Order: sequence, then C-alpha cells, then structure tokens
Amino acid sequence: MSSSSIDSSNKIFEQLNADQLLNTDLESDKSWDIKDIISSNSKLNKGFGWVGTSQEELQTSVASSSCDCPYCCGEIVPDFESVNTSNNFLDSNTPLLAAASSEVTSISYSGNNSIDSLIYPAKWTSNTITYSFFDGGSYYGSEDNVTPITETMKNYLRDILESLENIIDVDFVEVSDAGNNYGQIRYMFSDDPSTAYTKSPYKYPDSPKAGDIHFNPDKTEDFEAGPGAYRYETLIHETLHALSLKHPGNYNGSSTGNQSGEFLPYAEDNSNNTVMSYNRLRYTDDYSGLITPMAYDIRALQYIYGAASYNEGNTIYNFSDIDGYTVEDEFFGNKNFDAKQTLWDSGGTDTFNFSQLDFDSSGYRFDLREGGVITSQNAYQSTSYEARGDESGQNYSATSTGTWIAYNMTIENVINSSSDDYIIANEGTNIFGGYSLSNSTGEDVIVASDNEDTLDLSGYKVSDFTIVATGDDLIFDFAQNGSITIKDYYKADVSDRIQIITFDSDSTLPIPMIINEALVWENQNLSDESAVAPGSQFNLGNGVAVTVDWSIITDGGSFVPYGGEDFVSYDSDKLGNHTGYLSLGFNNSKNDPDDRIKLSLNFNQAVTSLSFQLLDVDQSDSKSFDDGVEIYADGVNIKNLSGVEIVTGDNVFADNETYMNGFEGRGSANSSSESGDISISFGSIEVSELEIQYFSTDDAISDPGSQKIGISDLDFQIKST
Repeated sequence: MSSSSIDSSNKIFEQLNADQLLNTDLESDKSWDIKDIISSNSKLNKGFGWVGTSQEELQTSVASSSCDCPYCCGEIVPDFESVNTSNNFLDSNTPLLAAASSEVTSISYSGNNSIDSLIYPAKWTSNTITYSFFDGGSYYGSEDNVTPITETMKNYLRDILESLENIIDVDFVEVSDAGNNYGQIRYMFSDDPSTAYTKSPYKYPDSPKAGDIHFNPDKTEDFEAGPGAYRYETLIHETLHALSLKHPGNYNGSSTGNQSGEFLPYAEDNSNNTVMSYNRLRYTDDYSGLITPMAYDIRALQYIYGAASYNEGNTIYNFSDIDGYTVEDEFFGNKNFDAKQTLWDSGGTDTFNFSQLDFDSSGYRFDLREGGVITSQNAYQSTSYEARGDESGQNYSATSTGTWIAYNMTIENVINSSSDDYIIANEGTNIFGGYSLSNSTGEDVIVASDNEDTLDLSGYKVSDFTIVATGDDLIFDFAQNGSITIKDYYKADVSDRIQIITFDSDSTLPIPMIINEALVWENQNLSDESAVAPGSQFNLGNGVAVTVDWSIITDGGSFVPYGGEDFVSYDSDKLGNHTGYLSLGFNNSKNDPDDRIKLSLNFNQAVTSLSFQLLDVDQSDSKSFDDGVEIYADGVNIKNLSGVEIVTGDNVFADNETYMNGFEGRGSANSSSESGDISISFGSIEVSELEIQYFSTDDAISDPGSQKIGISDLDFQIKST
C-alpha cells in the first residue's frame, strides 16, 4: 500500500473522531407516523428501509400464508392466447422468444449458477421501464374483479422501484393507467391469486399481460404492514418477477419437482441470499423481514440490466445496528424490528464505521467479502430450516438478521466496535482502524489479511502493547483495552503479511519470527537397527536441540529388549504409514502389564505446532500381545489437555486398564497399515517435554513375546525475535 493511501484513510478516521459523525439520534425517529413518512418528500422515503411497521401489523403479516408467486398453487386460469397450451407451467428452457415483441429481448445465461438459478433468459428491451397502477375499467386478462390497489401499497411500490434505480441501470417511469395507456409493469388487485402472482415478460413476450402483477385484496392488511413484514417481501418478490427473476428452487406455488432449469443448492436457497426463495424463514422464532433484494438478487439483476452508479465517491457507512446504518442524513434499515438488507456501493474508498454499535457480549462478525454479512456472532447461522423440495430431512443454517454486502463491490476501511470483532478481510486494500489508548475495543480477530492490508495502530506507541506469537497467529495485547489476533500470520510468506503502522512508526516492531523445524530420524546419522542410548542429543540447527532420554520400569520380571536389540533404536523400514522411525520394543515373557519403557524427548526451548504419529499400536491376531501407550506433554496427560487434536486408527481405542490412562491396540494391524496409528497435534500449545510410556497390557496372553511401536518424525515451530 502506498503511503498516500494510508494518509488518505487516516484522514477519514481523524475526521470521524473530530466531527463526531456518529451521533445520529435514532430514538427520536420512533415516534414518526407512517402516513407522515409516506407523504413526506424526505430522503428517508428514497431507501428500502425505514421505520413504520407496528408490532401488531408485523404479527398479522407473519401469520398470513398462501403463495405469492407467478402461477401459484396451480390456481391460475390458463392463458391460452399467449401461452403454449400443452405446457401451462413453462420453465426457463422454453424458447418463447422467437417472435418476441420489441419490448422484450432474449438474453443468454451467464454460466454462473447463482445467477442462472434466478433468471429467465429475457429482459425488457429498454432500460427505461414504465409502470402504472390499474385505475379501473375493463381488463384484457381472464382475472375477475380487477380493481386498484391501495395508496399505501402504491407508495411502498414506488419506494421499491426508486430504490432499485440505485442498484440497476434502469429508469422506472410512472405513467397514467387509463384505457389502453398503462405501464410495462402494472399493479392491480384481482380475485385469482391466493396471495399474489406475476406474468413474467419471458413467458408473455407478445402479450399486454407481460409484467402484470396481481394481488389478492383479502391480504390488503398484510401488504400494508410495511418494511420488515413478510408481505413487504412479497411486494419486492413480485416486482423482481416482473423484471425477469425466477424462483431459485425446483418449486412453483404448491407444486414441487416439476420445474426445469438451474437451481441453487439447498444450503444457499434461503432469504440470506435471495428474496425469490421460498425458504424465507417466516416461521422461525427469530424471523427478520427482508427490506431489500438480497445479494444474489442484485447480482442477477445487474447481470440483466447493468449496475447503477451509486455512492461512487468515498462513502462512510455509520452502523447503529447490524441491520441499520446511516449515510450522511439518510438511514437504511428498520428501526422497530430486526431486518435483513443488502448494501450496494459502486465505487470510491469506503468505510464501515462500527464504533457506534452497542456492546454485544457474543461479539460481532464483519465479513467484508462480496456476499458477506455484517451481523452478531449470536445471529450468525442461528436459524435452522428444511429446504423446500429437499426430502433428505437435513437441516440447513441461515443468519437471522444483518446487512449483506452486494457482489462486485469493495469496502476498504473498517473502524471496529467496542465488542469482540471477528473481521474477514476482502481482496481489496483494507485498513483496520479504531484502536487507541482511549478505546477499549475487545478481543478482535482479523482473518484472511495480506500485504495489501494495513493494521492502523497509530493510536499506540510500540511501548504501549506486547506482541505474542501463538501457533500460526500473531497477537497484539493491549492489556485492559483488548487484543488483536492476526489469524495465520505465520502461514503467509513474509512478503505477503499485513502491514502495521504505529504512532512511532520509525520504531522497530518486536514481531517474533516463527521457524518451521522437524526432527527427521533418518537425517540424524543413525544406522539401521542401531541402539539410541539414553541422553542422546540431536542438534537440528537454528539453535534447536532435542535430547532423547529413556528408562525401563519393571517389578523384577523378565523384561528384555525387542529381538535382542536395545529398548530404543532406529529402524529405516516402514511402520504404519511412515518410513524411518524411532522404535520402542521389548519382550515381556512374564506378561507383567505394568512393566514399561518410559521415553522422553526434551526440547531446549518451548515449541509450538508440534505434531507426530505413534505407529502400529495394535495387537496380534492371537492376542499374544496388546500394545498400550500413555502420552504426556510437560507432565500433563494429553487426554486431559484441552486443544490437543488426537486421531486414532481403526484398531486403536481408549484403554480399559486400571494402571494406565491412554490408548491400546484392540485389533490386528498390518505393520504398513495406518489402522494402528495415533496422530497427535498440539496446535498453539507450547511443549518443552514430550513423554511416551509403552506397556504390554493385561489383555495379552501369558508369555506375549516381542512387541514394538514406532515414533514418526516430529514437526514443530520455534519462535525467535
């Protein structure tokens, strides 16, 4: 990143602190009357989301059911004058446009499933699209009792269309509706739909019915419930049908399984991604209404009509809640109820400012990637649903509320919250700020950063914090002010790591170096089947040394080395899935099960990310022997050590012995099979001494004979400042 880019972003942060742009008085808005909002000409009328849904209205709307889509529930009367009579429910593969009118034009599919699952291959030819509200008189369709919709519905629909102009390159023009003069999109009441349906321009390219949207007047109260209510989603849903979007699943109305075309995977077919989904989660306990098209919808619409230029300058989005934000004096969201919405921004260097968010004990999740969501950790993937058409009985997860980021846009800068923030960087040039001595900012985690990104610690001197390396992560500890963890910092090449600036940027940051090391037995000048004496030291370079020490513990019975060799030796053969290993072996002819080899590997400095395998822990076919092992790290049995990952082969089980607490072989494994292996990874846990105790268990028969196990190469990391 250039210094000029950092300076420019720093000025944004300074401006926020100086001007206190976040002091938006949201509480005062709660008393506004919905009729006043509708009739006003303020900016709040221009966005999808604004206050105006009462609890009673919302409950009434959520309780409403029935279908709300084209040709719903199989109840629509066939339109023989404009639809192929042999297939009344046409799909996206039906070639209707060979003789299309000049108003409707065919389009090709994109090759992207998440787009093609949502589109019919047709569009309105002009990017100026007219709309009108049926105003009485005769109607050319077969529907009965066609009447005008209410003024409240009209105003909601005007808001929806006006907001769509901020997303797609379309100019919606309202025209009069009288006689033969009406818009391409036409809204009306009629008795035919159970709730609502739309005549798609793809299926009616040469008919005046193309773009006609019918609502059931019995659902008027639901349609008037406003943003946040389920039937407000229906107003958006049907309008997008009129713009050539389809359902993303193999369903239509009450029918399932008889549709054609591409469909979204069940895990993606939900209202987190698209308002066109039937899995809109309205019956879940934490239902939150959609107040905008969602990210998949916007990408599909922009594929068809092109993207609008919107907020293309340097824009600051001040979040007062995860589903509500302010740009200058314009609020986007629903101030009364939880909601879902998607944000579109066409350019500029943009900032998400989360410093006004209330403290949340669960923390927040800020996914800055395209299609990512701004939400709380409690709300993330908190809703369970069964997908329409999926007969497997599987449950899928969705996020209950938040603000999603549209595709083909980039948010550059983030100012954090006072809670624990989990921040996922995008592929742009990100600056993560908001950190200073005067702010308590929680225990933040930054994921997927690279050398294009900057951690702005200009509010701190280097002496104000400590830096710790834990596993692959780098941690900045601000004591009572919180911390920042840069996930997988050490997995990236040095040249690809996040940049860090401080108040005294000329000072050298004491960032620990992490060096990957390994103890490879075949590189230690050991000859095949040679004994390894107690106290043997192996120098690995970088100042790292490992000392191998061992002893035997017996009660005086017959306990001798395996095959006449020493108890600990090197073997160049293959055991388990590893070639070249340290062998532990003995002959316990008296079957004293508590006799054992006790081996320790001592590192001259603490290591992290230690991983290795115990090889061929099993039993013979005749149970003449039965291997048992215990494993300790710095004196703690790893079965009692949180954070250790242990993976056992099929022939290895937790032991059932009274004198040990480890693992034992309970099935016969070929010496080259992984079924007798135990894989152990310590992750970020620091280890100075690794101890392995090897037994013949009391499940063995008398005079069990010779038995052995192996220790693979050891991989680990060391730290150096």
